[in-house]
Amino acid sequence: MNRPIKFRIWDANHKKMHYSGLKDPAAAIAVSIYDNSGHKWIEVMQFIGKNDSKNKPIYEGDIVSYFEYVELGDKTKYVRVVKFCEGLSSFGMARNFHEDCCNYFWEGVVSGITVVGNFFENPELLNENNI
Repeated sequence: MNRPIKFRIWDANHKKMHYSGLKDPAAAIAVSIYDNSGHKWIEVMQFIGKNDSKNKPIYEGDIVSYFEYVELGDKTKYVRVVKFCEGLSSFGMARNFHEDCCNYFWEGVVSGITVVGNFFENPELLNENNI
């Protein structure tokens, strides 16, 4: 496997994403940490091994947009959240963070995909108007 293994952490207490210092695969073991009240305050997300159309690394939890061509000249814009899909045993995309994946990553989509935010800092990007 040639893809880099790296992670990022969402710190819910401080509402901040941390990217540095998490290139060790062992960090994935700490998928979540809870405080004494049972509140989950850290979420670890993995790099999916692909960059978007602007060469930005794509991580679990990222919100991405892309176009699919439906008919001659017609295209539809999609906004999806990136997540690991158990059923596909791979990373894919879903309409929201709680839904099963409806798309998976293939070269035709990845070449035109753009990271527009992430689920933790920009949840409003995943509204009901998205196809």
